[in-house]
Amino acid sequence: SAREMLALPGKNIIGKSYKDILSLSKYGEISKSIELGIQKKYRLSDKEININSGAQDTALALSLSPLRQSNNKFSGLIVVLDNLTQLIKAQKIAAWKEVAQRVAHEIKNPLTPIQLSAERIIKHLKKKKGKPDEIIDDGANTIVQEARTIKALVDEFSNFARMPKVHMQSTDIHEIIEQAVSLFKGLFKDIEFDVLYSLSVPSPIQTDPEQMKRVFINILDNAIHAMNKKGEIKIQTSFEKKEQRVKIEIADSGHGISLKDKGKLFLPHFSTKKKG
Repeated sequence: SAREMLALPGKNIIGKSYKDILSLSKYGEISKSIELGIQKKYRLSDKEININSGAQDTALALSLSPLRQSNNKFSGLIVVLDNLTQLIKAQKIAAWKEVAQRVAHEIKNPLTPIQLSAERIIKHLKKKKGKPDEIIDDGANTIVQEARTIKALVDEFSNFARMPKVHMQSTDIHEIIEQAVSLFKGLFKDIEFDVLYSLSVPSPIQTDPEQMKRVFINILDNAIHAMNKKGEIKIQTSFEKKEQRVKIEIADSGHGISLKDKGKLFLPHFSTKKKG
């Protein structure tokens, strides 16, 4: 509903003037558009408006249609709001996929001949009598090794562009969390982990263990660096019986995320780190 889309306070809004309902500054553009629509009695189609509701930005499409009586006299406006947030997010992800595909393609083109040429040099050196030139041999081996590393990176880009297939398996989600946490325990002496597993969480559950493990590792790694490798990370699980879903909450003692960045959290490769 419009109340939910606009995060309007209170429930008793029926019968009230739009000026009273949309009195906050964040609704200013909507209120102004409605006022102009009433004054000029015009039609408006899909005007995009962004509203910051605190936690995230909401993208809306505003449409106005004049209401007229049988004598063609203007009697009001029909105001229609559509939530475009998910659509715009999907478009951004699609754009990133296209970028990833192009980058992968452009890197792969020169990478294969570079690797093959280095391998030919190594093969040629092995055939030569006597001790091969150590600098050339080391250099060629380094080229081959780094080319393979770049190729693996390109494959990651390609995986993102295709979106990796999900391999659902019967999994103990607590075990997956424990595996991720164990990678960091002891590695950072000033990081404390406070983990609380709920006995209500069913085991096993159907999920992709590898992708879930990657998610936890990335979140924990980001949390540790956000706290400058010093602080506390809390992990808590619970089971919401009504929705039949497992809830996993992860919090750190860092400075948190600014309001302007919260809406960007699920954009591919978004980061506030200087090095990305």
